[in-house]
Amino acid sequence: MTESLATPVLPQEAVGLGRIAMESAVQPKNLEVLRFGIRGNDEAVQEIGTEADKQQLTDILTDPGSHTRDELLGSTFANYSGEIYGDKQWVKKHGAWGDSPEVVTAYGQLMEAHPEWAQLSLDPGFMTHLPTFMDMLDKGEVTAADYKGARQQLKDKLGNKTVWRGTMLTDEEYAKVQTEGLGSPLSRVVQSSEQPQEQFEAVTLSAWPAYTIEAHFHGEHRATPFLSVSDYPEVAIAVGRHFGDKSPNKKFYLFKLSVPAIDMVSYTDHAFNTPSRLQHMKDRNPDIALKVGVNGEQSSHKWDESVESFVPWKIDAAEILEVSQTDIAESSWNGRVTGKPGS
Repeated sequence: MTESLATPVLPQEAVGLGRIAMESAVQPKNLEVLRFGIRGNDEAVQEIGTEADKQQLTDILTDPGSHTRDELLGSTFANYSGEIYGDKQWVKKHGAWGDSPEVVTAYGQLMEAHPEWAQLSLDPGFMTHLPTFMDMLDKGEVTAADYKGARQQLKDKLGNKTVWRGTMLTDEEYAKVQTEGLGSPLSRVVQSSEQPQEQFEAVTLSAWPAYTIEAHFHGEHRATPFLSVSDYPEVAIAVGRHFGDKSPNKKFYLFKLSVPAIDMVSYTDHAFNTPSRLQHMKDRNPDIALKVGVNGEQSSHKWDESVESFVPWKIDAAEILEVSQTDIAESSWNGRVTGKPGS
């Protein structure tokens, strides 16, 4: 067979140069320096969006107060490959060990049945509730053909949750929260970054999910993408007052929130693992509880997703149902007492 004139044979060195050029073109960004010490994998980040998609993402990242959490998630879906992210950050199979056979995880089952829904791997809330979604699939309750429709059906199934968050704010910060919502530390870091997109990629996409939430739990993640919330107002009060900024110009506010349950991230065996220190305590005592007190009234709560769960990126202003400033003389968190500011 003769060679086509349209596809000339190149010298071997030219082929080598071409291959190097192609490989360098798809090399991942070096995001390590932007991860704030959090471990991760740069190869989890692969852009797929148009220039218009990229610009929309930049607009959201640099002005988070004017955009909702859903807008950011939609822009994430448009700009990044869920297939690549899922392959690098989630486990599809647990390897065989001894006489135990290889086990396909819930995420592996989803990708075997619906690889076209790989974009959902980018959604931390969806991944938290993946077992519920798989149960819906088994029961024929997921009828949508596209991944956005499938996610919406899970969202409708889960409904909304009423949760609480306590935090310390200046008068100026509180006024801003009323119109812009409550932002995560990452939203503020990204907004002021010279590389907003890369900063977002580094902390939310390249960072290992379980390690990100573990660092948040231990208070070691100063650019955490999460906001902690609780089902219990007394827990939100104790945590917010104990860990909040106690500067003289700050006041304590308790927020009552209504958040879609699909957006709530919690510790699970299949996605965001329980932090190692907490897991060790649970292994020693499965009934371990968080003990809090507010104005002398003590309560104990088993440490599960009701005590603490996490909202990624921000809490929208529309999700704030009530705000209160209860007069609290003293609160305690696991025996650690917090009095009135200045006392």
